[in-house]
Order: sequence, then structure tokens, then C-alpha cells
Amino acid sequence: MRGSRDGRVLAKNLWYMSLLQVANGVFPFVTMPYLAKVLGVDGFGKVAFAAAIIVWVQTITDWGFNYSATREVSLHKEDKGRLSRIFNNVMWAKVALMLLTALALAALTVAVPKFREHALLIGVTFLLVPGHVMFPEWLFQGLERMKYITILNVVAKALFTVAVFLFVKEKGDYWLQPLLSSVGYLVAGTAAMALVWKKFGLRMGLPRWTEVGKTIKDSTDIFINNLMPNLYNSLTTVTLNLFSGDVRTGYYSSGKNLTAISNVLLNTITRVFFPYLSRKQDYHSIYAQVNIGLSVVVAAALAIGAPLWIKILYPDADFANAVLILRITSVAVVFNTLNNVYGQNYLLVKHKDRLLRNIVIVSSLVGFALSVPLISKWSYIGAAVVYVTSTVLIGVLPMVVALRLKRREARQ
Repeated sequence: MRGSRDGRVLAKNLWYMSLLQVANGVFPFVTMPYLAKVLGVDGFGKVAFAAAIIVWVQTITDWGFNYSATREVSLHKEDKGRLSRIFNNVMWAKVALMLLTALALAALTVAVPKFREHALLIGVTFLLVPGHVMFPEWLFQGLERMKYITILNVVAKALFTVAVFLFVKEKGDYWLQPLLSSVGYLVAGTAAMALVWKKFGLRMGLPRWTEVGKTIKDSTDIFINNLMPNLYNSLTTVTLNLFSGDVRTGYYSSGKNLTAISNVLLNTITRVFFPYLSRKQDYHSIYAQVNIGLSVVVAAALAIGAPLWIKILYPDADFANAVLILRITSVAVVFNTLNNVYGQNYLLVKHKDRLLRNIVIVSSLVGFALSVPLISKWSYIGAAVVYVTSTVLIGVLPMVVALRLKRREARQ
């Protein structure tokens, strides 16, 4: 009975998350051609620059709770008292981290000329962070209630999509794009907190700072796993903008967008299976075969169809240089999936947080070391090469380690 129930829950969660990713794919296809026409490559580059900075803020605020808290909720979801403490500690930890990063970002905006130049854009893009803090995706995922993630996210994206066509009318409106997205997430976050209160009876009480500190400490290894890839991902975008300006950043960002959307789609399978594999590790091999096979198909479709995809999403001829970027970065889809399969959904499930952290640090430092020489020499093409090289390392190394651990377990 238990096995059939687990299967039904897994199928239902996969269904809801598939619907979400269909929405995640459909909404950009609706808005991107319009935004490309109105904002141009230059506007895309500005938005990508600010988004890359806020990715760091958001990663610090998340602090690895998307995996550590999900794992804890999954293991203790039947214990209401323990669940309440997990919720309270994680939410206060995220609030404290958000306030600290806001202060640091304000100082950087005053001190760094390039940041001052885009101060308004960075400020409105930062408003995404409170929305993400209020949206306890880790809780819904750990409770295996993916329908709430789907419904609330689709509402947020629908609001954003409608607002784009209503308010973004000219090139100077580029700052409205992140502002409207932020409003959508704030609405979804507020609704999520109300749902958590009414449906699950959980609410934020007074913080016990010793427990909050321990919650942060216990998730530090996973936080490093999440943070370090920004050395070759978002920091690459920032470095490219500093060396080459907004237009070439626009080429890189628009070309990599489809790769990023594909990664989000494939990450859905990882997220759905993570709480399940935390309890049922014997099914990892089947999950791995399906996920890796699907990633190969997606990467091939991106590379072969790159001219068509770019023409559909960015009809303006100024975006033609994005075709090469999409073809280069499409390779990363397979290796991102290897990291999901053998890093997130094997090493983390096995509580090998520190081992995965070390792998991610090494891979990310290689990307960071390559970024300045390659970007200064080959601009946006160099940025794509940096991204792919680091993703290959961060996919292959966890796979090698995980397979070695599997063989060792099989001999015991």
C-alpha cells in the first residue's frame, strides 16, 4: 500500500511540476519577442547585468535551504512540532540574510561606478528577493505538495506577462521588466504565506537566534555548492558587461536564455525526485537513465534548431549573434543534468554535502580563473566557453565520485 501511495504522490507531483515548466516555457515565448523588439539588444544587456548581480543576493538568501530544508521537511513531515520549528528557523534565517545582503548591495552601489550607473535597475531587480523569501518552495517540495508551487508560480508569471504588454512601451522602459516580475513574485509570496498559515497551521513566531544560527551553519556546505557556480555563471555576465558593454552582454544573455530555460525544465525532474529519493534511494538508477537521456535529446534540439529558436524568440536581426551562443551553451544542458543526477540527487541524498561542496569549489574556481582572459580576448563567445567548461567539470566530477561510491556499496 505504501509503495502504491508513494507512486501516486510522485506521479501527481511530476504532473504539477511538468505543468509549471510548460508555463515557464510558454510565458517567455509570449513575452521575449515583444521585449526584444521594444528593448533591443542594449536593453536586454542592461537587464541581464542587474539580474546577474541579484542572483548572488538570492543565492545568499536561499543559503542552500532549497535542499537542506527540503530534506529535513521530507524526513519529519509527520511531526508537526518539528515541522513548525524547521519553518520558523528557516524563514528567520532567510530574512536575516536578506537584510545583510541588502546592506552590502547598497554599499556596492555607492562605491562601484558601474553599479551607480544602473542603481535604479539594480534596486527594482532586488525586489525579487523578498518575494522569493516569502515563497517557501522548500516547504511545499518537502511536503510533496507541488501543486501549490505550480498554481502560485503560474499566477505570478501570468500577472507579469499581462503587465509587460500593458506597461513596457519603449526602449527606456527596460527597468519596468524586473519591476513587474518582482510585483508578480511579491503577490505569489504573500499568497503562499497565507496558504501555509491556513492549510498547514504554520506561522513565524519569535526567533530563537541560537537555533536560527544552527540552521544556517548546518546548510553552509550546500550553500557553497549553490554559490560557487555563480563564479562562472552570473559573475561571467557581470565581467562581460564590464569588459564589453551592454550590447555584447545582450548577445550572450539572449543566446543563453534558451539553455537556461531547458535547464529549469530538466531541474524539475530533479526537484520532484529529491524528497522521494531521500527516502527511496534504490530507484536512483532508473531516474538517472531517464533524466540523462532526456537531456541529450534537449541539447541536440537546441543545437540543431538554434537559428529557428533565436528567430522565433528574437525576431530583430540585431540578435543574430545569439545563434552561436545557443549552440555553444546547449552542450551544458547534458552536464547540468549530470550534476543534478549524481550531485544533487545522489551525493546530497547520501549526506555527502561536503564532498559535493569541494567538487563545486574546484570546478567554479577553474571557471573563475578562465573568465577574465577568455572574455577579454573573445568577448561574449569567451563567456560562453567559460560557462560550458565549468559546467562540464561540475557535471563529470560528481558523476565519477558517485559511481565510485555506488560500486563500493555494491561490494559491501
